[in-house]
Amino acid sequence: MNKIKILTLNLILVFIMCILISSVHGTDPTTQVHIIKYASDETTILNETNITYQTMESDLPVCGDGVTHYYHQGPVFDSPPGPWDENETTNFKDKGALKGTDVKDLCELVGGMSPGDEIKICAVDGLCRRFAYSNIYEPQSRQGPMVICWKKQDDHVPEFNEGMQIVFFADGSTNTEQQHIFGAWDMHESFDEEYWYNYSNIYPSANGLSIKWIDKIVIYSTMEPIKVDPIKVSSSKSSSVITTIKISPSAVTLIAGETQQFTAIAYDQYRHAMSNVGFEWASSNETVGTVDNTGFFTAISAGETVLLAENRTITEITSITVSTPVSTPISAPTPDETSLTNNTSSHISSSPPSSPQESQPIPTQKSPGPGSLSMIFGLMIVSYLIKRKKA
Repeated sequence: MNKIKILTLNLILVFIMCILISSVHGTDPTTQVHIIKYASDETTILNETNITYQTMESDLPVCGDGVTHYYHQGPVFDSPPGPWDENETTNFKDKGALKGTDVKDLCELVGGMSPGDEIKICAVDGLCRRFAYSNIYEPQSRQGPMVICWKKQDDHVPEFNEGMQIVFFADGSTNTEQQHIFGAWDMHESFDEEYWYNYSNIYPSANGLSIKWIDKIVIYSTMEPIKVDPIKVSSSKSSSVITTIKISPSAVTLIAGETQQFTAIAYDQYRHAMSNVGFEWASSNETVGTVDNTGFFTAISAGETVLLAENRTITEITSITVSTPVSTPISAPTPDETSLTNNTSSHISSSPPSSPQESQPIPTQKSPGPGSLSMIFGLMIVSYLIKRKKA
């Protein structure tokens, strides 16, 4: 009988510990984002909307090809190369082959940002990072666009466990292997110091900006609160009229034979994005390229054309430049190129092991609190005393 009681108590203890552990690591990937824009008083809401990853994929330009891998650099503890590791030599975190949506395009859904504005991107667990206007709208190539990723390899969220996740789609210009690495020195050169992330407040870590489980984007604008006529506020939505149209992307350069999906968003007199609005699309020079009634553009030959989106009397335009494809002769790889390929593979795979804290994307967004640890420790002591009494 005593053996049955002891066995039952042990099973209860194991069950309680499993519940505690699952509650610590139970955050699920996110599948939609709430976007909100505040006036300069940081209280008045100028506009807000929700968007799912399905709508991001179907209605907005997609970043990434699902094949190219992107990397972020974690903290570097050794010297040399030193904490900033200017040549990007070690401790890379492979984010995978990704697809996602440029944060800039998401901001445009609520009226966009202006110079001097600031953005805050938050995860469902409360962790947030702030960024400047220039890092969203004018990113250096070594930083690349800031992308909210919703697909990794073949998995969309929620199967993509870290999604939705911030990843910087850096080019390969700052390392000899030409890998798409967003490194600590890239962060140093692209960000104002107040937006740097330092692991343990000491070691720079570009990976610390790559937070996961994104569910909110907040724009703090420099716009003054809009004074709305109470009569207009009480009127029906049918009183809203289109005043502006925005086309995304803008000022595009394509190669003959390529295609590009354009989207248009209409805004009313209160600067609110309007839904269920139709547009007529046209290309000013159809020998250069044509566009269908959904905004899908096909580049035909070298030249320039103007893309037009119109709703009755309101029109918006953007320029498109088409160039001729350049044919490059294919040659067999030289011994030096083969050596470089081998070195590239070993460079990424032979990175020094991460510190225990770097086993997950920095920073760890969920960790047991003191209360949970104390309870687990207490339960372990009770289990030990029961077994000792049995002995």
